[in-house]
Amino acid sequence: MCLKYTNISDQWTDKPFMGDIKIPNQADVYMKTDLAIGDGKDLRINYENNAGDSTGGFKLTFSDPPKYGFLKCTHLTEANLDLPVDLPAKDDDGFRIFKVETHGTNGLKISCNDELLITFEPSNAVCTGWSAFWRDTWGKNKEVINFSFDKGVTEYKFAVQSVESEGNTASSRSRSAYQYIAAIFVCYMMLF
Repeated sequence: MCLKYTNISDQWTDKPFMGDIKIPNQADVYMKTDLAIGDGKDLRINYENNAGDSTGGFKLTFSDPPKYGFLKCTHLTEANLDLPVDLPAKDDDGFRIFKVETHGTNGLKISCNDELLITFEPSNAVCTGWSAFWRDTWGKNKEVINFSFDKGVTEYKFAVQSVESEGNTASSRSRSAYQYIAAIFVCYMMLF
């Protein structure tokens, strides 16, 4: 397989009651929840840099319909926007698995059970009402997470997307565009 995820932590880890968790190697964050639509509880992930400064966050309220927000952008602390797509059903084990990955310059891409929910890049057009300070928050590196004020995440883990070709694996985030295209070409040629 040409594209794969390398688990940094193969095991799910129970969400800590409090405290910061270092994001290893710019990994994607996976969060597991058993919340149901209409519970009214919040799934929330907060980002910080190594200095402890807020670098944004994502909140999903399991209301009916579910609402989301990008903290200190679409609202200071609330989930006030309707999801643009339906939330996927729980998997066979009764969970929804959320994947949060960095996107673009300072944004996030949110998926649930392998279905894309939201692609977000902060800007004056998106961060209405917060144009005075959203750059001070979202313009910093996302190096640490915590689950403060979260009521939905039961477990989490990290994974890094890798590109594999001819037995060599390298992080797709550290490859140049040329190397990435070349690796995809090699993978494509391996199909024939």
